[in-house]
Amino acid sequence: MAESATQQTAVQTTIEHAGPSRKKIQLTVPAAVVDRRYRETFDRAAKQIRLPGFRPGHVPRSVVEKRFGDSLRKELVEHVVNSAIDEALRANEFVPLGQIELDLQDKLPERGADYSFSFMLDLRPRPVVENYVGLAVEPPPIEIAPEEIEEQLGQLCQQAAFPEKIEDESEGLPESGTFKARVVFHCDGASVHEVEEVHLAAAHPIKGCDELAYKNALAGAKPGQSVKVDITYQEGFPIESAVGKQGAVELHLKETFRTIVPTPEQLAERVNLQDVESVRAEITRQLELMKAQMRDQEVDRQILEHLLRHADFELPEKLLQEEVKGRVEKAEKELLEQGVDEQAAKEQVAQQLPATEQAAREYWTALFLKESIARQERIGVSEKEIRRELEQIALRNRSSLDEVQTYYRENNLLGVLQHDLRDRKVRQFLREKATASGANAPSGASSGA
Repeated sequence: MAESATQQTAVQTTIEHAGPSRKKIQLTVPAAVVDRRYRETFDRAAKQIRLPGFRPGHVPRSVVEKRFGDSLRKELVEHVVNSAIDEALRANEFVPLGQIELDLQDKLPERGADYSFSFMLDLRPRPVVENYVGLAVEPPPIEIAPEEIEEQLGQLCQQAAFPEKIEDESEGLPESGTFKARVVFHCDGASVHEVEEVHLAAAHPIKGCDELAYKNALAGAKPGQSVKVDITYQEGFPIESAVGKQGAVELHLKETFRTIVPTPEQLAERVNLQDVESVRAEITRQLELMKAQMRDQEVDRQILEHLLRHADFELPEKLLQEEVKGRVEKAEKELLEQGVDEQAAKEQVAQQLPATEQAAREYWTALFLKESIARQERIGVSEKEIRRELEQIALRNRSSLDEVQTYYRENNLLGVLQHDLRDRKVRQFLREKATASGANAPSGASSGA
């Protein structure tokens, strides 16, 4: 049954419910409108068409219609249909989600007759969200144990390690050392690929080599020596004909290096800090920032869980189907890249299908809820904020602002960036308006007893 009466516009509109957030719209364009568009289209064509025997711009409409009628009526369809759809969407304040599904039934407009057609569209849900201010949350505490600081300090020292050339000819390559070598790859009894010089680590085998065999072959090796290790050529090897085959890789060592791990005192000097305590203070600051971010993520999760639990609107089925399809294809691709058999990958993904469907539903429900909160609270994103974010992206990637702007513009990513910024602002707004128990409130949130 029709949902609404015929709209009081030039175009007659009938709207029917066709599923969750989905409408079927029947439009009838009055003959008077069709005739006006008809005249405009053919008169414009008559002025532009050049035919032998007629002065430019003076080709009779009857001649134009006879020679070009079908093609011009197809052009007319675009004008009539697009104008009617725009009018109907504006009049009903509909915001389409995805592409409109048009059904013209291969009919072309004719003079003196109404023109009817229909289309289906999914509507962008615009739920009214209530009771999202003052939500009770339980942020996790920010606690940093001395052991965490020392662990981070040790990792920083490891990351700052550097190679030192071994000059003593009697000293072999240590397990943690590195080396420069000429590398020759063999397959089917012949050399198939060679790299003149590459810097490798004794602890990290070449892709396709057994780790233990690789380490044993290199243990104690010295410059001038050669070692050979069996290899199974993997995807990505430059010689495609060798992929999947067994072979051997020959390493001709040129130079060997021991790995020097700086002490905490040396690390402090290298990073231009006064002493080790200053390094520990910086580590503490970074850990606090990281844990504050983790706390905010947990608060976001609690708030979102509440919003999802109380959400009361339907999502377009087509939207969910496309989201699930995309997630399934991505999961299968990732498993295949990990070396999982195609059939096994499909079975694994199929087992996870209910969870995938639930994740897809929650993703879009959360997105539309946050969009509605942004609309209700008038949370927007200014050009200045977008520019500031682009500047930060340029800084992180050591690029110029112009390069980043061009990249985002050419790849149509500015809309995505704007959405992400608005989403971030909505999450911050909800955190600030939440009521946190205890003394672990996220920044800006009120604390309840």
